Amino acid sequence: MKSASWAGWIAGAAGSLVLTWNASRDPVPSPAPPTPPALARPATAEERARVAADAQRMEQDIAAARRVLGRPVRGDELESALPDGRPILAQGIPDNPLVAGIGAVVETCDATPQPATADWAYCPDTGQVRPGGS
Repeated sequence: MKSASWAGWIAGAAGSLVLTWNASRDPVPSPAPPTPPALARPATAEERARVAADAQRMEQDIAAARRVLGRPVRGDELESALPDGRPILAQGIPDNPLVAGIGAVVETCDATPQPATADWAYCPDTGQVRPGGS
């Protein structure tokens, strides 16, 4: 009977050791979804017009937020909310199909073209939004 209790104790200790070791490991990260590809062809006039309309809508939202805040909107604030809870950009940062990847903003007031990785170039001084890849 004593050997059975020892066997139970050893099995319990081994099980506890395995469970402790398994719990101490970092979880396996889930794979990130692939980023959408850029257009494999030249953009149509309709697609360029949609991107220009997105930029204009973003500028209007930023101008309204600037009036509420009484100061320029920083680039890192574009996806945050105003004091009354409304988002600064009513529809968030849209994806620009002229640039590969997901919608991203580069904060710059430089007039030179931006790298192809930036969907939007935003100047907080003027509130101007320029689409990348155009």
